[in-house]
Amino acid sequence: MKRFKTLREKKDLTAVSSWKRKLRNVKGLTRDQLQMLSQMPTPVLTTLINQVGMIVAQKEAASPEEKARQALKHAREKEALKKKHSQEKERLNAQEASLVATDRAILDSIWKEVRKTLEKDLSRGNTERVNMIARLGKFKVTKAGQQRGRAFRYDLKR
Repeated sequence: MKRFKTLREKKDLTAVSSWKRKLRNVKGLTRDQLQMLSQMPTPVLTTLINQVGMIVAQKEAASPEEKARQALKHAREKEALKKKHSQEKERLNAQEASLVATDRAILDSIWKEVRKTLEKDLSRGNTERVNMIARLGKFKVTKAGQQRGRAFRYDLKR
């Protein structure tokens, strides 16, 4: 039983010494003030620190300029989030939008996307996909023996 009591007293002494070390780092306290604070019992000192902390927190929160800045910052963040959300929604709607139009307009819209892919394939020298489409028109395309950026199209035998 005595051992437990001595250990507890030892911990209390360690806590007090840690308070003293931390109080030394506080700017603006004189040696006399530090000595007076170090003579206070630990529970009283803890209560004092908590109350001072609450007072400081109230003063910081009560500042009207700070409240205005925080409100403005929050409003800007909210507006930016709304804008980002609406842009994402528009992008998704544009990708997934259905189209009702004439047959020719439908084919033109498809061709616009297919053309980009086929041009990219040809510029890389890949003629496989281009030839799949060209076979529909009874043509064949090759890049062999051609200048850079050029292709050769010829008719398939019928």
